[in-house]
Parts: sequence; structure tokens; C-alpha cells
Amino acid sequence: MSRWALRSLGLLLLGLLVVGTIYEQIGRRHDLLGIARIGEAIDVGGRSLNLYCAGSGKPTVIFESGANNPGLAWLKVQPKIAGLTRACWYDRAGDGWSDPGPFPRTASAIAKDLHSLLTAAKLPGPFLLVGHSFGGTIIRVFAGMHPEEVAGMVLVDAWHEDEVKRIPRRRGPGPPDWLRPTIDRVTPAFTFLGLVRLLRPPLRFPPPKGLSREEWLLIQELRRQPKSLAAESSSGMTQDLSGTEVRAARGLGDRPLVVLTAGKAEFDPSDAIEAKTAIEDQEIWIHDLQAQFAALSTRGKQIVIQDSTHGIPWEAPEAVIDAVKEVIVAIQIRTR
Repeated sequence: MSRWALRSLGLLLLGLLVVGTIYEQIGRRHDLLGIARIGEAIDVGGRSLNLYCAGSGKPTVIFESGANNPGLAWLKVQPKIAGLTRACWYDRAGDGWSDPGPFPRTASAIAKDLHSLLTAAKLPGPFLLVGHSFGGTIIRVFAGMHPEEVAGMVLVDAWHEDEVKRIPRRRGPGPPDWLRPTIDRVTPAFTFLGLVRLLRPPLRFPPPKGLSREEWLLIQELRRQPKSLAAESSSGMTQDLSGTEVRAARGLGDRPLVVLTAGKAEFDPSDAIEAKTAIEDQEIWIHDLQAQFAALSTRGKQIVIQDSTHGIPWEAPEAVIDAVKEVIVAIQIRTR
């Protein structure tokens, strides 16, 4: 290649980098424009995490959302619990109104952020932790790191570290394992240059069961921010590391635990083979993987929510509310 061609290619790449950077910065100014912030920024050491609390009393309940969901995903549950005691949700680094955090976004990195947030906000423990999906992994790791700060737990169809091994079909599409660390390392650069914004998925409707169109639109706007998509990508790319971290976490001893499990699988009813496979996989999920969680505590129990799929916090919020109430009573009895 001639010197002129190399110089032209270099100028072209430089131009694309400049255009991409400007495109991303303009996009960030328009993200959530006109949407009032819910919560307050809490400094956790040079960056902030968004925290929203309501109600008063003990124990303080902390809600941890599933992957790529902002804290607002608890909107059907947290207000009811706030009528009983102090109830808080927060946005993980990169999600909702929180600043991005350092990569990789493994369960232990997020659990450390949560501890820093609770300390900076001066919230009194020990806490009742409620985690949905990947959020269940985070609170289990948190409990392993800080057992004295956990009074009880509710796991809501929580991700299991052996899910892919026991149900390989649930891995879904994605890059090969050997490529995942590289993708995780370059994702922040892709985000800064506007590539994540350019390739992000469109808004999707209708809303899932239990959410109004307006609620779903707001949650999607929060989820579609490039910083949120990047954080989700990192959590996915480092899932094996998170699995190793949660395996090292301790059990809960005699602290109360309720495990909520989705009773329904999600599948295309017009595809008989897919339906049969999904139902078989769900049986493994219910009676093997999720059942193991109840054994994390000598006072653990599993409840199967027969009419709900994975989205229990909005499909069956009353089940979560009842489980939290049950654990609150058990904590109060235990600490008398």
C-alpha cells in the first residue's frame, strides 16, 4: 500500500473516531431528556450511584434488580414494602441514573459497589436483601463478603451458577468463550465511540405482563442507554467469573430465606418441539437448581409461582411482597 493510501486511511479512521465521539456525546446529552430523576446521587469514591429509599423502620430492605434492569424495575413491589419498613432500590454502575463503573462488572465488583453505597448513604444494617435473576447472585456474594450485614434474604427466580451446565440451551446466542474477555475489554471504547449507541436494539412493545405502556417505556429508556448496555455486556461476558465468586460465598446459616421460583417457561406455543423442551428445562430449573437455594439456610423455603414466568417482580409482585413480609417477621422473631 502506498504512503498516500496509508495517510488517507489514517485520516479516514481519525475522522470516524472524531465523528463517533461527537455522536456519542450529543446522544448522552439527550438521554433521559425530560425524564425526572427518581432517587439521589450518592458518591462512592469519585463516581455516584443512584439510590431511592422510602418508608421507615427496621430491617432496611434492599432490592437488587436483574441484569440490565434499573432499580425502577421494582416499582410494583418497593412502594408496598415502604409502607412497612425502610425500602430502597438502587441503580448499579452504568444502569439508570448511576455513573458507569470499572470493568469487569462481575458479581463481586457489584457487591463491593453496593457495600460502598450503603456505607456512604449511612443506611443501618443488617439488611434484608431481595435479588431478582442475576441480582440474586450479587446479594449472595454480598452475604459472603459481609455476613454480619445480612439479616435475611429473598431470592426471586435467581440465576444459578450451574444453569448453563444443567440446561445448556439457556446459554443463548453469543460469542465463543475464548472471545468474551477481549470483548469485555474493548466494550468501554466501543461505548465512548458511539458504536454501542449505533447498534442498540429498538424500543419493544407491547409491554410484558404486569407493566403499563408508560412504565415499560421508561424502563426501556433507562435500559437502552449505552452505558447500561455496556454494563450488561460486561456482566454477561464475565458470567463464569461471577459463577466462581458465588460458589465461594457462604450459606446463610439460620437466617431466614425465601426462594421464589417461576412456574412457567417462556416459549412459542406454536412450536410443539420448543414448548416440550422449554417445559422439560423448567422442571430442572424448579426441582433441581432452584431447590438447591432453599438449602442455603436452615430456615430456607421454596415457593413456586405457578402462573408467572421469569418476570416475577412485575408479573406476580404480590408474591414478592408476601415473601418479604414473611422474612421481616422471621427476622424480628430471630432478633428478639
